[in-house]
Amino acid sequence: MKPLLSTLRRLSLGVGLILAAGAVLLFSDPGVNRGAKTPAEGRMLKVALANFSSTVALDEGQRGILDGLAEEGFADGQNIKITRFNAETDRATAVAIAKDVVSRDFDLILTVSTAMLQAVANANKQTARTHVFAITTDPWGAGIGVSREDPAVHPAYMTGYGSLQPVEALFRLARKAKPDLKKVGVVWNPSEPNSEASTVMARRISKELGIDLIEVTVDSSAGVAEAANAVIGRGVRAIWAGGDVTVAIAFDSVVAAARNARIPVFSNMPADVEKGALFALGADYYEVGRLAGHLAAKVLRGTSPAGIPVDNVLPERLAVNTTRLQGLEPAWVIPDDWLGRADVVVDEAGVHIKALPETPKLAEDKRLAVRARLGRPARVAFVQSAEGPTLDAAAEGVVAGLDAAGLASGVDYELQKYNAQGDLSQLPLILATVKNRQADLVITSTTPAMIAAAKAIHEIPIVFTVASYPPTVGVFAEGHRQANLTGVYDDPPIAELIALARQHEGSVQKVGTVWNPAEPNSEYSVKKLRRVCADEKLELIERHAASPNELPDATAAVCQAGAQFLVTSADNVASSGFPTIVATTRKYRVPIYSTDPDMVRRGARAAIGDDYFEWGKQTGRLAAKVLSGMQPADLPLEKTAVQRTVVAEPAREGGKN
Repeated sequence: MKPLLSTLRRLSLGVGLILAAGAVLLFSDPGVNRGAKTPAEGRMLKVALANFSSTVALDEGQRGILDGLAEEGFADGQNIKITRFNAETDRATAVAIAKDVVSRDFDLILTVSTAMLQAVANANKQTARTHVFAITTDPWGAGIGVSREDPAVHPAYMTGYGSLQPVEALFRLARKAKPDLKKVGVVWNPSEPNSEASTVMARRISKELGIDLIEVTVDSSAGVAEAANAVIGRGVRAIWAGGDVTVAIAFDSVVAAARNARIPVFSNMPADVEKGALFALGADYYEVGRLAGHLAAKVLRGTSPAGIPVDNVLPERLAVNTTRLQGLEPAWVIPDDWLGRADVVVDEAGVHIKALPETPKLAEDKRLAVRARLGRPARVAFVQSAEGPTLDAAAEGVVAGLDAAGLASGVDYELQKYNAQGDLSQLPLILATVKNRQADLVITSTTPAMIAAAKAIHEIPIVFTVASYPPTVGVFAEGHRQANLTGVYDDPPIAELIALARQHEGSVQKVGTVWNPAEPNSEYSVKKLRRVCADEKLELIERHAASPNELPDATAAVCQAGAQFLVTSADNVASSGFPTIVATTRKYRVPIYSTDPDMVRRGARAAIGDDYFEWGKQTGRLAAKVLSGMQPADLPLEKTAVQRTVVAEPAREGGKN
């Protein structure tokens, strides 16, 4: 085992070596039974899972850890009890969490992020609780006692994986995309060791390539927008993002500043391409987390952390966004070979993600788990607040997702649908019926349905779809996640939609929108629209419509006030009454742009937004995990994975719209 681990340390791990690393974790201990037996027979082991922030990368890593544990046979509530913690980017909270977990009788502490690793390592020096860490860039430089020269040297009670980002490779890609690139800007927080490690690498490769690296530091996310404009003011031709958590929280500000300057952002966080980066090369944090889950399982079975070196594990993920090429000055190019090897490609048609299909064995495991746990088909209640083509597509997607996960309708589950038909006052009555019928799982569609279910149901697992991020609409009381709730949320691409509209409409000064202030999802979307319009120096004209009957007057008022195009986003009233909006805007020759691609078929000029069928399918796969026995609290909230851009064909005659 030691020679192989030594070899892995010396090599940069590509896909083949990641498989080899997995093999080491799974089979290197021939004397250990791979069944989920523990050193303490008959006792449920206690595991603390501590995360620093709810960012895409960290949540993906945490999801991978949980899946890795599950693949090894460790299921929460069956043979382990997982208690989750999240500091939500507050370092004082991270320290408090660390002190709490090391003072309790946890059999294993799992940490996600460098900041949480440091907090627990510092608090754990005397207690010496068993600790496995992952999703950290540079544990060797984090001051926790891990030797860079000899990864076998570390505290005896601690082990884990580092994932040094491929910063040098990313800068070489940038030079290939623009051979005359001479000046790059970066915004970073020097209090983050992970960010410092990446910046040191960036300085080294910049010097080698003859690139001037312009740095501006920040100590909070509030200063990111100003810092991004500061580096732009110094003449940079691109901005690099290296995975700084402080910057990640305000990444939209970086993208907006770069867009105004007509320069690209390139990143070491693959998920950033969906937020506006031109291209990204970085760690596949889900895969890193999954391998860490296997490592944690090995420790839970009794292998001492003292004998496990801290290796660098870096399965790379390339992502490109060809839509960001438009308007860049001077021009950048995306080489054709990038598109062939990219794991994620964003283009005019949407987001394309290369993914391995679920294996037949995993699908069969889910089926067996449902039957073994319940002894009958699971009772699933599907609750939505209104009707509409997009919601129908999402509902079809949920069934397709359950099927793709290996669960068959009528055999593994029985689905009962409930619809409030646009009358939100009916939702509490529907949910009372669901509880009385003792559903095993509730799936909600739309934000109002999610909010109503979260208030009414606390004992039955809830998986939501077609809804906003719960904290933004007030679902989680005092910032604490509701334990029975998980799901798939969206983040309306407002900035991208405005950019698309300006591309088609030319010079624009006034933008209009009609929305329902009673819908938190709509309010969140409008707040984003206000910020984007302020950044773009556009006047936003707003009118309220609490029901479809109010849409004609509200829409006419927006058009009469001089709006040059209308935006609709994440509003159920506007969606259900969309034909009325179309009829009114056509009278004034005002085009509509939407974050719902289906609206183009119904009369909008263009749209960028989620594919609702794929949204539902992603939700169905998540629901299958809950039905097979996983706890909602152990499943990270997922962001929608597939978006589409749709532009209407020009009309041969008639008005703009």
